[in-house]
Amino acid sequence: MGKCKISYKNIVYIIFLLLVGKLFSAEPLSDDLNQIYYFPMSFGLSSELLFSVSDPVFNYHVFDISSDIKIPLKSMPILQPSLEIGITAYNVREGSGGAADYSLQSSDNLLQELYIQGPGDLSHFDVCALGGLGLGIRTSRYLEFGGQLSGGLALSYYRGLVSGRINSGYSGDLNSIVQGGLFISFSPVFNFTININGRLKYLKTFGYLNIFDGLYLGLGLSTSFRLGDDPYEYRYLTLDDFTIPPLFAGLQPYYAKNQIVSVLIQNRSDSDLENLQVTFFQKGYMDSPTQASGADKLKKGEKAIIGINAIFNDNVFTIEGACPMAGEICFTYNANGRKMEQKKPVSYTLYDKSAIVWDDDRKAAAYITPSDSILKKFTQIIHQECADQVKSGYNLPLQLAIEIYLGIQNSHFVYQPDAIRPFEEVRQRKYLVDSIALPRQTLMSQSGDCDDLTVFYCSLLESIGVETGFITLADHIIPVFNSGTNIESCQEILPIRNMFIEINDEAWVPVEITMLGDGCFRDAWQKGIAQYAKAKNDDDLQIYLTKSCWKIYKPLVLKESKDEPEFENIKNLKNSFNQNLLKLVSEVLDYTGKDLRTKEEYNQFALKCMKLGAYAEAERALKSAILMDEDYLLPVVNLGNLSFMKKDFKQSLLYYIKAEGPFENTEGLTTQYVYLLLNMSVVYFYLENIEQARNYFNKARMVNPAITKKNLYAEFGNRLKNDLISRNSLQIDLANEIYFFE
Repeated sequence: MGKCKISYKNIVYIIFLLLVGKLFSAEPLSDDLNQIYYFPMSFGLSSELLFSVSDPVFNYHVFDISSDIKIPLKSMPILQPSLEIGITAYNVREGSGGAADYSLQSSDNLLQELYIQGPGDLSHFDVCALGGLGLGIRTSRYLEFGGQLSGGLALSYYRGLVSGRINSGYSGDLNSIVQGGLFISFSPVFNFTININGRLKYLKTFGYLNIFDGLYLGLGLSTSFRLGDDPYEYRYLTLDDFTIPPLFAGLQPYYAKNQIVSVLIQNRSDSDLENLQVTFFQKGYMDSPTQASGADKLKKGEKAIIGINAIFNDNVFTIEGACPMAGEICFTYNANGRKMEQKKPVSYTLYDKSAIVWDDDRKAAAYITPSDSILKKFTQIIHQECADQVKSGYNLPLQLAIEIYLGIQNSHFVYQPDAIRPFEEVRQRKYLVDSIALPRQTLMSQSGDCDDLTVFYCSLLESIGVETGFITLADHIIPVFNSGTNIESCQEILPIRNMFIEINDEAWVPVEITMLGDGCFRDAWQKGIAQYAKAKNDDDLQIYLTKSCWKIYKPLVLKESKDEPEFENIKNLKNSFNQNLLKLVSEVLDYTGKDLRTKEEYNQFALKCMKLGAYAEAERALKSAILMDEDYLLPVVNLGNLSFMKKDFKQSLLYYIKAEGPFENTEGLTTQYVYLLLNMSVVYFYLENIEQARNYFNKARMVNPAITKKNLYAEFGNRLKNDLISRNSLQIDLANEIYFFE
């Protein structure tokens, strides 16, 4: 296999082709710094000391002063053609050598020798003109390095030489110059640079005097003035005056989706601005710049409005009070073939997570935080205390709301008005900064004003699935929750229509949460609806649903809290909950049972009483139905069900046995008869008479096999086949399978 040889000539040729290809590239825009900091022309002035590298005859100093013009190629600004003119002074020291004859590089018979009075006669200066090509590589906004190759001519002028034969001055020779060097440039501002230069210069004369021919090493300083506009300083975009309003850490999610300020910009250049991108950045409180929304291209003279958003990180929650901020809005775009950048420093105030202004009441929803784990734990503790007192036949959202209200009350939370800025004051002065304690803060402090307690109560209810909202008045805020019941059926909760607020055909309940230390839940409900009714026709009254507000002001997502408060007195909750619930249930039953006339109505009313836990009322109603018709079997069976619910299983069985014979001999009651047999099987099981439980279950299966295969009955029947079955071994709640006869 042959070897592939690469010569230096080939390498140079390849580099040349790459440069030419770049030079004529059809893609004029680039992200490199040379393109960004392109300048059309520069003027430079340099001074330099030169030292002869050759072995000089005399001891002399060389000093160079020059001026240059550079014109970078627009499509490839790394290449910078240049033109340079200058003066190079050769100062030969006296005493560096005696008079001597020097042969001249000439065949002119008229000039065979020159007479030199002394070494100083050889001091002279050259006037130089050179053309070249520079290579400048910018590595940052302030720093650039590169090199320069150039060549040209220099005309020497000697004042002290006298011809030995011709009595006239000798003007000097024409010289050729080739030089190359390196430089490092520092640009404190775009238009001005300070350079450190180093170069090698080779001089060769075309004339007679060749003693200064040779190689020189030069070191010097130079400055240059560059035309053009600094992309950081020049403004193709003009911005109307704008001010970022105060921002609030509690609205962190809102600012990510909604603009904090809008900026009117205008293209004042003579060309279109393309690839326009606008970002906002706040050091320390953002992980990366936030992209703004708006136009991505502006035609000449065109205006556009840019919306500035802000995606803050969780560091904003560490701010205390009002913190002055210094952020930066950055505009980048392509203009006239260049990538430009403008930066606008902006100052504003960022308030802590509890601060708010009431210019939009819906902002309060951002502080309703149902996902906070510490709140969920609190609601779980409350519900566990009340679980066995919950009435299956009564409105569940209302019962949960009562649980939470009483749980707060029994934990000795107190209403504490804001003495510095009362709610009525901040409501009237829309841009006065107020504060809302986060629900977890209220939980820890166990106190708060009306807005603190409102968002706290709503947060707890939302955490257990109860839909909430809040009512804002001129001087107050009240929580409200959805009973989940149609307004036309509200008498099932409370038989007073005007105790509810109708929202989307559903019955909502307002609660005066500041009455924590005064009275029961019914009183807080009454006070809440009274305040609503009083202000119903006022313009200041507004009702906001939490979920609707969350579409704009999303709730804060907080980190896990390490603090867990203790609630020593919450165990008193069970009795309090039962009493409050029975008070409401009694109103419902009083309303429902006031106009009973028929035995069927009494039976139906008794069933309602049993589901609501009003056992005494249920028993009276059932006995009233039997008095009206002793052959009416349904209340007899339901008396057995009532005894079962009170865990009086023997009495329950007696009622079932009393109804068994008539049911068995009555035509058309086959289904109810089967359910009676199943009820008897269950009660025998609870009496631990497993044999009789089997017998009655099998009897029911013979009458109607389909019913015994439904729900828990099928599993119950299979377990009854086991001789070792007991109440403890059967992990099913048969009490839920007792059949009520309507």
